Amino acid sequence: MEALVSARLRLRPIVEADNPQLHCWRNDLDYLKMVSPKRAVVGFEKFVLEQKKAFETGRHLQFVVETCASPPVAVGTIYSFELNLVDGHVFVNTFIDERFRSRGYGPEASIILVCYLFDFFPLHKIYFEAFGYNNPSLSMIRTAGLKEEGVFKGHRFFGGERYDVVRFAAYRDSLDRIRSLERRFRERKI
Repeated sequence: MEALVSARLRLRPIVEADNPQLHCWRNDLDYLKMVSPKRAVVGFEKFVLEQKKAFETGRHLQFVVETCASPPVAVGTIYSFELNLVDGHVFVNTFIDERFRSRGYGPEASIILVCYLFDFFPLHKIYFEAFGYNNPSLSMIRTAGLKEEGVFKGHRFFGGERYDVVRFAAYRDSLDRIRSLERRFRERKI
């Protein structure tokens, strides 16, 4: 598979050489808080086994999100999981390293992947979830116009408290609007 590219970002499929960086992100407290269902930090060998198992049990595609600068800078990772071709849906998770969050890389990477998934898979919708305490993600998802499909009350237990999980969906019938955003990203000046 080739990389997915905009003017600023490249989503390239992960390779074994990415494992040290992916391991670092996997153990980042921000990743554990904002993205992962896991809670504990793991050693490198356990992480490699965890990645292998993820692809065996539901991880679909995974990319490193990097800048198109020379040399490229890895800013995060994005992946799809739980692909269901019968019912036509998949989940997407995006993590951008805290040092790069205010630059719009998360929404840009997500839109690039959403367009790719709708182009190459017979999907009706693509799901995104955000934890109730992740206000920046909730705001960004709502601003992007994704439809809120449900709130799972108290579904996330973190830091000794329960939080809601909010599920959103991008639908194939909103692809024209999503593509207009993608075009803006592809044409954007670096």
